[in-house]
Amino acid sequence: MRIPAGARALENSAGAAPGFELELGGGRIFVFPGVPRELHAIWEAHVRPRVRELVKGGERIARRVYRVFGMGESVIDHKLHGIDAGVAGATVHYQVVFPEVLVKLVVRDRSAELAEQRLAALDAQLRERLAPFLYGTGDETLVERVMRRLLAAKLTVATAESCTGGMIGELLTRMPGSSAAYKGGAIVYSNDEKERQLGVRRETLVAHGAVSEACVREMAEGARARFGTDLAVAISGVAGPGGGTPDKPVGLVWIALAGPAETTTRRLDFPGTRDWVRTLSAWWALRMLLDAAAQKEVSS
Repeated sequence: MRIPAGARALENSAGAAPGFELELGGGRIFVFPGVPRELHAIWEAHVRPRVRELVKGGERIARRVYRVFGMGESVIDHKLHGIDAGVAGATVHYQVVFPEVLVKLVVRDRSAELAEQRLAALDAQLRERLAPFLYGTGDETLVERVMRRLLAAKLTVATAESCTGGMIGELLTRMPGSSAAYKGGAIVYSNDEKERQLGVRRETLVAHGAVSEACVREMAEGARARFGTDLAVAISGVAGPGGGTPDKPVGLVWIALAGPAETTTRRLDFPGTRDWVRTLSAWWALRMLLDAAAQKEVSS
């Protein structure tokens, strides 16, 4: 395998082609094969230590990533306006990774210790301004955080889904070991199946319809009884693009969470496409589960 003359080969433990390092025009270039797996292997083994060596004595960066769900980028930017004012080397950056927003707080200084101190001073302000939509930091996603908290609290959960068609169950089973918390779900798209599988009363459906607080309440309570779980979450909504009415427009979603003590409900109105409505609905259900798991940990 050939590399340019004057370049230094970087061994690739994850593949056949090497990477290489080359000085060109006063700068230094690193070239990688096999994005992303082989790149990561070469970066960790060779390039990260090399970069640290090259910048030794230079600028240090303290960085933290905050994960926000339920608040758009423009609203977040408004809430954080001026947070970095007067803090030397501090900047705020945003990355939209639908359906969440990653807020990246960065502080630069020649002293790593001072950079970390200024970052820590900004941390409390940022958390206060973004509460309660800030759910975590770092690489842990909402799905991972929910399952970890459910497992830590020793809580079991079931799902009852109409408009999301199994999306919540799919999200909850992404993590290995999730079967210790997630026991199963019912996809009840038709009214007949809501009655047959979950015991939703026909009178409820006639009086209130499938997309209603009363219906999701009975769906969640029926799922909890059927699967014998601590918690059960239920969703019913108008995902669109058709099917909306003046009273129940496209984007209207009801979510219920049934627990040992009570059943809580939430009405949400989403703009956007069918996929947007379904995805946002599933994530809000996860957020309700996260809050329930947190409450269990506090009371234990």
